[in-house]
Amino acid sequence: MKNTKPTPTPLPMSIQLSDRDSPSTNKERELNGKIPYASTVGSIIYAMVVTQHDLAYVVGVASRYISNPGWKHWEAVKHIIRYVRGIENAQLTFSSKKSTEVEGYNDSHYAENLDNRKLTSGYIFTYNNAIISWRSKFQECMAPSTTKDEYIATLEATKEAIWLH
Repeated sequence: MKNTKPTPTPLPMSIQLSDRDSPSTNKERELNGKIPYASTVGSIIYAMVVTQHDLAYVVGVASRYISNPGWKHWEAVKHIIRYVRGIENAQLTFSSKKSTEVEGYNDSHYAENLDNRKLTSGYIFTYNNAIISWRSKFQECMAPSTTKDEYIATLEATKEAIWLH
């Protein structure tokens, strides 16, 4: 994918992955077993941990299917690689403006998982314009509405904010 065209987003909302996209027959599993899905996702995980924290959500999505990836899952991983290709020349920028405030942001995605309808929530905290804490988590509970989903995400971010304080 060295000469692939970069994409501006890690994973568009139009890509909805599910267990239904996994191979169901031995022949399909054998064909999909030849694609380097696990090692590619592992490489993306390395990039996420070391420099690209914005990949946390999509890495979580791609990792769900690592034991039985289908062709649609592989296409999603290739999309992530195209995003990384587009930001390979990104660099850290330091500002002379000093901020002593910790800033935090959180968000959630209601019933995003098509297999069990559970939610994904995440947060990010910055200090002096540098990321100091981040998380994207597939929640264990199911929220009955988008409002309660946002409350759960806000609760997780608030716990982190209290710990940071």
